Amino acid sequence: MTYLRPHNYARTKRNRLIATVAIGVVVIIGLTQFFAPYFFPTFFTALARPFWREEFALEIGAFRPTSNIIAENESLKMEIADLRMNYSSSSVAILESRYNDLLSMFGRASTSPTQYKLGSVLARPGALPYDELIIDIGQVDGIASTSKVYAAEKVLIGHVKELLAHSAKVILYSSPRETYDVLIGAKQIPARSIGRGGGGYTAEVPHGSLVQVGDIVTDGTLYGRAFGVVVSVLTDPSNPFDTVLFAVPVNIYQIRFVLVDLPKSNIRR
Repeated sequence: MTYLRPHNYARTKRNRLIATVAIGVVVIIGLTQFFAPYFFPTFFTALARPFWREEFALEIGAFRPTSNIIAENESLKMEIADLRMNYSSSSVAILESRYNDLLSMFGRASTSPTQYKLGSVLARPGALPYDELIIDIGQVDGIASTSKVYAAEKVLIGHVKELLAHSAKVILYSSPRETYDVLIGAKQIPARSIGRGGGGYTAEVPHGSLVQVGDIVTDGTLYGRAFGVVVSVLTDPSNPFDTVLFAVPVNIYQIRFVLVDLPKSNIRR
């Protein structure tokens, strides 16, 4: 007659206990995800938010001596003035001016298309997979799951993907497989952009469309928000379409603040 040795019996019992606990944990997680799909995102975001805020505070220099902050503030003011001067002569600014002139001819320039909520970026590409952002404003701040997200100078960069009470996840349109209908170049050639990661896009236009490097890509709306800048055009005489490569005109790895549009129902009059 064969008997289990005492130490083998204890090991078998311990393995069964570990397997039972593991199965129980998997079942609990599965049931929680099924009946309350936002429980874990909310829980882990709440845990990570203090660390994101501390990282953001370090980035903006909140813990530095006052004298250093004042000196840098003056330096930033001068830099902003220089950037505004350069921006005023850029092709994006020229395009915006043309749109404003056109809208004023039809009495639309004085009508604000929407209102925005300023949010700070807690996590960005590099710390997150793909082209995503975590921002510090959420449902209680008036934004919605349909809200679009803009960088500096109202450059459209993405949309809200997951909305929590005090934070939100933003998916950039440059994230792989994200699509958006755009207009390319001075002739406003319609195309569909496809995100390819790293702030880059690709689109196809009919061969002979005369799209050039440096052309502005807009979001195709009445107000012509900037969407990207053409960096390369790939042509093949045997192909009826040209491939246009363009990029976000901002550095997605250094974004600190964004503007999120508010639904009309949440705008305070």
